[in-house]
Amino acid sequence: MVCIMIPERFSTRVLHLNCRHCQTIFTERGMKAKLVAQPGTFRYSTDVRPYNCALIEPACSENASNILNKTCACFAQEVGCLGCGTIVGYFIVHPCSTCNTRSTNGHLWVFYLDNIEEIFRLKANGRDYIHWDQLDDEVNCKNQCLDSDMVIR
Repeated sequence: MVCIMIPERFSTRVLHLNCRHCQTIFTERGMKAKLVAQPGTFRYSTDVRPYNCALIEPACSENASNILNKTCACFAQEVGCLGCGTIVGYFIVHPCSTCNTRSTNGHLWVFYLDNIEEIFRLKANGRDYIHWDQLDDEVNCKNQCLDSDMVIR
């Protein structure tokens, strides 16, 4: 299953997520979460469209079928870093009905642990961590829309 869940969203620390290979910044709204179908498997995710990433057309990616055919019918596209070209994760284009009925965090942008560097996001005082319950939950719909120029063909 490609959808992710986390049991205690509001107690989770917010993360900066960067490319481990070239240090390109992807998001300031990241979290570490478990996969729905494999609770022992973790990924990073975000609820807004990440910076410096592009979708990779399924025909161009050798691993596209591996992501799409795990254990559910979610449709996902791989995401590549615009800084170095590394495939860093995937975007859940259309969650399946099984995943929609599970308790998920609603994040559609997912990143592989091996390709990401996490940095805890701190409050202005530079000491205290920011948690998800301290963020604005309103996400601009435009962040979820896909522009045609953001697809690698």
